[in-house]
Amino acid sequence: MKVSVKDFGTPVAVKNRGVEFAIYDENGHVGDLIVNKRGLRWGQGRTGRRRSKLLTWPQFAARLNNEK
Repeated sequence: MKVSVKDFGTPVAVKNRGVEFAIYDENGHVGDLIVNKRGLRWGQGRTGRRRSKLLTWPQFAARLNNEK
């Protein structure tokens, strides 16, 4: 996997716009991960921010804490 920072919002602190990571595998672009103060957003392929799936920080923590 290749992970690179796609876009920085200003300022560098993670705020509303957040930080966007472009995720690639050997076959090309897999999707984008957006981390902002509201939570995590995942957009598979070329999905835009509006169509990406949101996982809030409490939901994210609950999922990780419930994994065995």
